[in-house]
Amino acid sequence: MSSTATSPVKPVLGLFANEAEMRDHLIADLGRIEGGLTFLKSEYVVANPDGAGGRIDILARDPFGHIVCIELKRSDQSARDTLNELSKYITLLVARDRVPREMIRCVVVSTHWHELLLPLSYLAASTGVDITALKATAQDGELAVEPVELQPLRFLPQLAPDFDRIWFRDEKARTRFVDLTRARSASMPFVRLALLKFAASAPAPLDRDPFALVVCVWRLRQEEHAQVAAVTGKPIGADFPYMAPGWEAEADAKDWIADTCHPDAPETCQGWGHATSESLRASFSDYRLEGVERIGDWPRLEFINDDDAILEQVLAGSPVRGSHRQDRYTFTDTLTPKVRSSWKLGTKAFLDFARFEPRWSEPLRSFIATLDGRDVPVRLEVRDLRHLMYALWQAHTRPNLTTSYAGVAVDERGPQPSGIRCGYSWDGLTCPSDPGVALAAVYGNASDAAHAFGSAVDENRYDLAFKLHGFRPFIATLEDGKWVVPAEEFPIRSINEFASANPAYVETLAKILGKHMLILGSITH
Repeated sequence: MSSTATSPVKPVLGLFANEAEMRDHLIADLGRIEGGLTFLKSEYVVANPDGAGGRIDILARDPFGHIVCIELKRSDQSARDTLNELSKYITLLVARDRVPREMIRCVVVSTHWHELLLPLSYLAASTGVDITALKATAQDGELAVEPVELQPLRFLPQLAPDFDRIWFRDEKARTRFVDLTRARSASMPFVRLALLKFAASAPAPLDRDPFALVVCVWRLRQEEHAQVAAVTGKPIGADFPYMAPGWEAEADAKDWIADTCHPDAPETCQGWGHATSESLRASFSDYRLEGVERIGDWPRLEFINDDDAILEQVLAGSPVRGSHRQDRYTFTDTLTPKVRSSWKLGTKAFLDFARFEPRWSEPLRSFIATLDGRDVPVRLEVRDLRHLMYALWQAHTRPNLTTSYAGVAVDERGPQPSGIRCGYSWDGLTCPSDPGVALAAVYGNASDAAHAFGSAVDENRYDLAFKLHGFRPFIATLEDGKWVVPAEEFPIRSINEFASANPAYVETLAKILGKHMLILGSITH
């Protein structure tokens, strides 16, 4: 009888009859996995009072005191169960054995990694637990383990904050540019672009054309940067300076594909400019979104990123929607406390955004805490009006202006919604005697004020203007459908009430700033 008939091939790497044999082989020499490990227990039972427990194949301790859970897998099918098991072991070791999460390590030794690599990489990135991946192979009749590199999952914002805004006198010119961009994208099919099409809701403002495009691009993978350089013929970053540092590859790809000075579309070169979320929010107040042209690396059928979702990302009202850069003046989002992940991110960003007025922070934080876990829609909104004197300049021609505010509105799905609103109210008395002196005190002079009004990068605050004009912070709560201000505070008076009570002051301020109309005409916030 042949040796093959008497010695059947063992199913695990041709070396072991089952996982238990491989486990015992590794226990005998844990140095194959990592030097310095101390064996504690095999088939360590972790009981789960709320469901099925489990058994850790090998429990060990490293020289630094970490508890090391070693799991063995010998097929793609068993690899699929690994995440469930590791998540359970980590949770139970913390809850039952009182092991700090940071002192837990997991080592996965698997013969197959096709189905396991991506989910294990996600577990490593999301739990904060150290995870080591090893591939078991047979080499010269012996068991060998080799490290497997987990995939670097970067949960980074995906939409680049550098937008192009292009004006068109007629729709045919815009369509021609869209077609040109689509054709050029064939050279870089891995780039995801969106072209948002806007049209004037009414006759376009005198200084603007009736049609517009906003071009935006999404994050590229690191390995795609070399392909961008090959197509453009320039190294990444050659077009310094960039609007958004850190997004040079995306900007280079966008600018080459959506070439605004291409000879086949000469009209776009005159109507092109960079844009920010703030400038788009302001300049398109009189325009409507007609649709979005998706170009490049998009699914054949797109169900997730519809037109409204893309517009939300571009306007950057909240970091929850995937924008890299938050709008500097406006925060808006509607979330539910029931979904803890987005609620936690959104409320933290909301409170951080509203902290420019310290007296609002604790009332807002306390109100938000009362909503924890509730299944209700909650509207979060902040407006940071840094330039009160610009608003006063507007107040002589525009009704219903507001100063800076922050609010939380809860839709109770009933007749009595609840909420909190923080803002600034005029005291009804204070008004500087000379607007020129007030401008000088806040900005230095009227010219510097105009530049500050139109700046997209100025991070200075000009809150002295609120004090000089008698605007004080207030906090109101919504009770029985009415906004209620504590009795010790004061009636809420708007910026328009200030303007009505002090017309001479506002007119003089308008005349002073009117000398800088060319600058003020380009204001984008």
